[in-house]
Amino acid sequence: MIDPNQLTLKAGADVPSQSPQPVALTPSSPEIDAGDQFLADALAVNLDEIIQEPIAVAFSEWEMVEVAGKQVPRRTVRHVSIDAMVPSEIYDLMVLRRQQAGNDTVKLLAMLNECVLKVWQLTEPEMTAERLGKGLTGRQKTALFGRFFQDEYRARQASTPVPPAAPTTPSTVLSPLTNP
Repeated sequence: MIDPNQLTLKAGADVPSQSPQPVALTPSSPEIDAGDQFLADALAVNLDEIIQEPIAVAFSEWEMVEVAGKQVPRRTVRHVSIDAMVPSEIYDLMVLRRQQAGNDTVKLLAMLNECVLKVWQLTEPEMTAERLGKGLTGRQKTALFGRFFQDEYRARQASTPVPPAAPTTPSTVLSPLTNP
């Protein structure tokens, strides 16, 4: 429960100017009711029911095989179930790298690759950046990035004030890659 003695009077309220004490809001005031409702809603979420389901991914492996006396690459596809739970340390790394990249496409792609690899390695620790780069398409990596970070990013964005949007022109419209 919110302690009404810690609340201060909102600007413009009708209070005598000689009162040096903050004026407590009554337990029925809208500010307290809204705060209590927010806390009740947050506490009503059963955290053991928030589960990130594994993501099924078709992963290409390349091996050299002999065909008519020549070594040629042959693609085989294996189906992998990747755990989609992103620990906060990887999420925080993504936010940091995203801020460092700004609108630099090369840095954004490096951030995307690094973050997808780190989450993938939670399921398959032996995965390397080179194997991941050869085994997934760009579309697959972008989709995985979205699945790994979208829910957490939206939840954090919902609790952060959003600055007013700038007018969009063809030169200012951002791609999904620059808006994780």
